[in-house]
Amino acid sequence: MLSNLETAKEKLLQIVLFGQLELNQKLQSNGLKQLNQRIAIRHHLRPLTRKETESYIFQRLMVAGSQGGITFSRFALSEIYKFSNGTPRLVNLLCDRALVGGFVRETYHINRGIVKKAQRSLLGEDL
Repeated sequence: MLSNLETAKEKLLQIVLFGQLELNQKLQSNGLKQLNQRIAIRHHLRPLTRKETESYIFQRLMVAGSQGGITFSRFALSEIYKFSNGTPRLVNLLCDRALVGGFVRETYHINRGIVKKAQRSLLGEDL
């Protein structure tokens, strides 16, 4: 109903939807057919490449203030990419757990072992 608010010249309300792939499936249902028809622009983010994933991790660390003080081994980065397939949400979750693991071990260098333990934790296997 909100998407129907308009004058003769313009829409009074613009709605921006962000969601995961499941949102697109939900919009295909009969109950949301009219809303789906009103979506003017659609954009789908593809998974990051291996190089983009590494750049993404380093950029996030810099924004958080690490200034290069926290490092990930080449093997740790490989494990992160293999687990996440370049999905930023999964990269964030795994890196967060790995950084906590590094904190617990009192190290600023995240290696493959720390990442593997973080993976098990995310999957509920390391309880």
